[in-house]
Amino acid sequence: MGTSKNILFCGALTTIALVACGGGNKPVSNPTGGGEPSGGSETSSASSLKFDNECVDPVADGDTHDPSRPADHHVQLDVKEYDIDGDGEVDYFVKPAWPCGHGCFRSAYVARGTCGHYVGTFPSEDNWDALDDKTNGLKDIKARPKKSDGEELHCYQVIWKFDGKQYQANKHRECECKDESPKCEAEWTDGGMPL
Repeated sequence: MGTSKNILFCGALTTIALVACGGGNKPVSNPTGGGEPSGGSETSSASSLKFDNECVDPVADGDTHDPSRPADHHVQLDVKEYDIDGDGEVDYFVKPAWPCGHGCFRSAYVARGTCGHYVGTFPSEDNWDALDDKTNGLKDIKARPKKSDGEELHCYQVIWKFDGKQYQANKHRECECKDESPKCEAEWTDGGMPL
């Protein structure tokens, strides 16, 4: 009997945490808790996406994917809302809940009910977007990471594509280091940039 009460209490805390962190406005296909949705809420193309990894709480799992995370800090839900798989449900992105300067990382999760499947981590400032182009069923991501070589700051555009398991850096180029409308006139280089 005590176990049932603990499970209900933990479920209520998870719901409160998601609402407090901005996750409450996401359509929920499976209101009974984790796991895959049981109904036909996904479109046929999005529902054909299957994942090898477990469906998890993105905020709790996100801590394990940020290589810059201090031991006493945690990630939080990002305020940007994108449906990267096209199923009509907003997917989860987590970001640092601490000042991370130019070493910020974001992790992406495809939402399935109240949990999500981890699909990758990418470095970026707050300027990133999910593009209309899709690769292997998920929208490509354009990120704008910055990197210091010790003497000056370098700014980049990086296109991330889903390889069927995780997002991988597909191409990058250097840009002006401006927050608004930077010029990116350099030629694209295949692959990711050195971090």
